[in-house]
Amino acid sequence: MVEADPIDEIGMATPKTMGIVISLLKKDKIKKVLDVGAGKGQLSKKLRSEGYDVYACDLNTEQYPYENCVYADLDEKLPYSREQFDCLIAEEVIEHLENPSFTLRELNRILKIGGVLILTTPNILSIFSRMLFLVSGRFHHFNENTYFSIGHKTPLPAWLLSHILESSGFKIDCITYNQSYIPLLRIGFDWKTQLMGQTLIIKARKMKADEIKITPGEARENIKSLEKVKQSYS
Repeated sequence: MVEADPIDEIGMATPKTMGIVISLLKKDKIKKVLDVGAGKGQLSKKLRSEGYDVYACDLNTEQYPYENCVYADLDEKLPYSREQFDCLIAEEVIEHLENPSFTLRELNRILKIGGVLILTTPNILSIFSRMLFLVSGRFHHFNENTYFSIGHKTPLPAWLLSHILESSGFKIDCITYNQSYIPLLRIGFDWKTQLMGQTLIIKARKMKADEIKITPGEARENIKSLEKVKQSYS
């Protein structure tokens, strides 16, 4: 048994999750990192201490403690050029978005080929979340309170998020969890399984164009989205 990561209380990425994210980064030669939805800069501070060249964007730049945070609405086009970063990290961000598919295509656009994307989000497929949904029709971390208080809009199970990533031009490197967790007892265990996992962590990599395999229907949808992006730039 280990000390539980207190995500229930604070509704954001926690030290244990950050530690796993950093360990996943160290497996690659990465220099230029964008902290996507940087918030108050906890992750940026950790990345800086590890020697990374850190950039940041957020809807609310005033809460970020450093100077290089760019205003960005992640449901809109991002203020960056193509293939600008070695790595993108979005900790506890994607569940706040109205259109994750659009955002992931935008993240793919600004990431270098072979570059790394790391996402974290509440694990709605844990046994506790499934039981909660059975009796209340609500996933853990996704209810009226979290919608209005911290903006949790879009619950994404691992299988769906993986599919969206792949159709957006990414290849999944690994899927893991920060720890197993019993919410009612606030007890954590150092087991990283879907049925007990607290936070879902996915590491993906931008594929080359000839590596992307999608269905004709997905291709049509992607073309429509790309046309919208193109119009927004004109």
